[in-house]
Formats: sequence, C-alpha cells, structure tokens
Amino acid sequence: MKGIIKSNLFMAFVLLFTFFNIAFAAWDIIGLIGYDNYKVFAQYIIFLIPVIIYLIITRESPKKVFSINKISFVDIMLSIVIAFLAHPVAGFFSQLTGLFFENPVEQALEVLQSTPFPMLLFMMAITPSICEEAVTRGIFLHGYKKTNMLVACLANGVVFSMLHLDLQQSLYTFVLGVIFAFMVRVTNSIWSSVLCHFTFNSISLGAQQLLKMLPKEEVEAALEASAQTGNEMTALFSSFIIAIPFAIAIVVILTVMYKRNKKRGKLEVQVGEIDHSSSEVAVKDNKVGAYSSFAVILIVYTVIIVKIMA
Repeated sequence: MKGIIKSNLFMAFVLLFTFFNIAFAAWDIIGLIGYDNYKVFAQYIIFLIPVIIYLIITRESPKKVFSINKISFVDIMLSIVIAFLAHPVAGFFSQLTGLFFENPVEQALEVLQSTPFPMLLFMMAITPSICEEAVTRGIFLHGYKKTNMLVACLANGVVFSMLHLDLQQSLYTFVLGVIFAFMVRVTNSIWSSVLCHFTFNSISLGAQQLLKMLPKEEVEAALEASAQTGNEMTALFSSFIIAIPFAIAIVVILTVMYKRNKKRGKLEVQVGEIDHSSSEVAVKDNKVGAYSSFAVILIVYTVIIVKIMA
C-alpha cells in the first residue's frame, strides 16, 4: 500500500504546486519567457516538473510508472470511438454544473479566438493528453495498481476532477477520469487514454471552429435563447435523454475491451504483481493508512478552492 500513499502525496503536491504557480509565480515566469510562450508551455511547467521530481526521488522505471506498452489496433479504434461517444455524456454533466458555475473553457476559447487552429490543437488537445495523463493515468494510477479496479478508477476520477481546479468542470471530468483509468487498467497501456483524451479535446476544438464559420448574430441569438431559465431546464432534460444511449454504448465498449484483454492476458500482468506475503492484519492496517492519505488530497483541494472562490 506504500504505492497508494506515494500517489496520494504526489497528487497533493501537484495541486499545491499548480496553485502556487498560478497565484504567485505565473507573472515571474511570463517575465522570463513571455506571455505567448507561457500560454503554450504552462501545463508542461506545472505538471511535468512534479513528474520529473517524482521520478528522480523514487527512481522508478518510467515505462512501468506510465504503462508505456503496446496497444492493439482494435483498442486504438475503440479508444477513438469512446471519445466521440463521451461528448454527449460530458455535455450533460457540463450543462448541469453550468447552472451554478461559469464555464472557463468557453471563456478561454473566446480569449484564444485569434490563435491559429494548429496552435490551439497543440495547447488544448496535445498538451493535456501528455501532461494530465502523465500525472493521473501515469503516476497516480500506477500507485493504485494493487487495488481493485473500481477503487482505482473512482479515485482517478476524483483526482482528475480536482486537477482542473474548477467546480464547473468537476462532474464531467470525474466521469472522463473514471473512463480513462478503466481503459488504461484494461489495456495495460497509457496510450489508450492519451488517444481518447486527445480525440475528445480535438472534437471540442473542431466544433468551436465550425461555430466560428456561422453568422455571429445567429450564434448569439441561440445562446441568449438557451440562457432563459425555462429553456435551460428543457435543454438540460433533453441533454440527459440524449446522453443515455451514448452512456450505454460506452459501457458496452468498455466491457468488450475488458473481455478482449482478459482473454489476451493483459489483465493478468497487473494481478500478478500483487504481493500476498503480508499477513491479513498488516494488510488491513496498510489499507487504512493508504486510504487515509487520500484525505490529504481532499484537504488541499478544499483549501485551494476556497482561496480561489474567495
């Protein structure tokens, strides 16, 4: 269970490092490298520095930590399909939290409207699929390799949600985090979640580009109409109904992935790593200590959110 404690403390450090970087160090970094460069490389600075520190301290194999293993062509295709299917599901949860909080992604895209699409793709699709995956489906999930899949996936969903430091994104990022973690555990390869994450974000960017081609007046009129209280609830209910078949399809595909890779022996790689030599009492004590350390993440996250919203 030491792996869980290390992962939990690592995630708490990442949250703190992210907050202090944004709150105190961002302008100093911008002064050194310029604002345009900071926009491009901010996530690499915030996430990859803790990753490098972790690898130096623990001296663990990057290949094992990040599950850098081959992925089958079928799993590649299924990962892409899941990214498409996940959009209506994420859209529903985004609308739900959008009733209470503003959407920072939409605001960011408005600010970056003049940014060329290839640069947007690098900043908001390629970069998150590298940096966020390295932190969550890499180091954090690796620490949970000896736990059952449900615990590992739920914990991953929670920390992926926390990583965004935004309540509006909390529900849909939790769902995506659970799905991505399940894919990595099933395929024993981080490439499944990297590909799915990249495709998911690319679809969002592509949709924004298509909206820019429409007459501005029509888009603004549609947004104003949907912002009305009655229409908001109707749209939310419609979104929920639409999301149901897509959610079912995702569950079916994930089940297929699980059964395929179980037959191919992919799951046995992780199960075989479990050490059964400890006594039952020692294992229970270790579990209490390991899962209690998750409270550190919750406390850190709560303090940061309170500070942000203050």
